[in-house]
Amino acid sequence: MLRLVAGAGGTAGVTGRLFEGLREAALDPHAADVDARRRLWELSERLTARP
Repeated sequence: MLRLVAGAGGTAGVTGRLFEGLREAALDPHAADVDARRRLWELSERLTARP
């Protein structure tokens, strides 16, 4: 992880990418589902809201 943070291995300036170890990985199709992301965000807000 520190190698990625430090920009080692050609990762300097790389943003918005998913890595498994030191290799770039494909985004799971579910993660690209805009409606699912919105529902998850709303559920997270409800579950973490202060009473």
